[in-house]
Amino acid sequence: MNQLPSKKNFWGQAIPSTNELFANRIFAEHINYELVNLFLKLDNQCDARSLAEEVVFLAGSRQYEPEYEYLAHQLLVDTGLIQKHHQEVKSLSQRKYDLFMPYVVGNRVMDFGCGDGLLGRRFADNCYDVTLADVCRNSLVDESNLPFVYFTQGETMPLEDEQFDAILIYGVLHHSDAPIASIKDLIRLIRPNGRLITVETVYGINETELSKVQREEAKPMLAFDELGQFHHTMFFDHFANRIFTHFAEDPLHKINVPYNFNKLEEWNRIFEELQTKVIASKHLGVNEVSSPLYHTLHVCEKTW
Repeated sequence: MNQLPSKKNFWGQAIPSTNELFANRIFAEHINYELVNLFLKLDNQCDARSLAEEVVFLAGSRQYEPEYEYLAHQLLVDTGLIQKHHQEVKSLSQRKYDLFMPYVVGNRVMDFGCGDGLLGRRFADNCYDVTLADVCRNSLVDESNLPFVYFTQGETMPLEDEQFDAILIYGVLHHSDAPIASIKDLIRLIRPNGRLITVETVYGINETELSKVQREEAKPMLAFDELGQFHHTMFFDHFANRIFTHFAEDPLHKINVPYNFNKLEEWNRIFEELQTKVIASKHLGVNEVSSPLYHTLHVCEKTW
């Protein structure tokens, strides 16, 4: 964060600096409350209130973003919360597999933005032919013993057309500097009648569309209007990808965070405009123990 106020994301949404976000007292109190709940879920014996207050203070007071990232990360390492969080993240692969599995067709699968490769390994263990792909090579990828494709931001995937029956994407598209170009390239790689199965981090949640359980889970986010939901998503996406789940001091190894979030209905419109048929989409809600980010599922079929 700490961008100039004039900075905008791919969709034209203004990206405020961290200091601007935390100048809003109500926003700061909200983030503090959510951090307390997040930390207690990981360790109900920790001093969650003090930790949350320190993270909020660092986020609002540091002009230099990497300094905030380093100090907040070190604080959470020293308390053992990072280690507990990483254990929780590893356990997500089975839940992701259960989520994607009903929608997968064929045998040839790509895990795009694979991270640690554990989801791809789950599919390989169930007799799927799996290829991993990402802009960085996680240290756990080698342990998966699966083919890995490295690519860079803005680069066409170095693969021939129509190779995969299904491409899985979990929380990745908003990290692309050019999400539409990324989707087009992925559609190129899918065989006719194959599927692009996407889980995305979204904002603009309308409580009338949610079940009672989902409304309860999303209550902190629903307290905000649409713009406030966007800012909430900004903060926690940055927190997860630069401090909590992933951390790197080297700028070349930092996760890209251009904040290219969208709404469920807008993602569906984009997929349809790119000549895929949206055969299923639904609210997943806040579906991760160690993150308050809101997710939706989109299942798209290539019809040509």
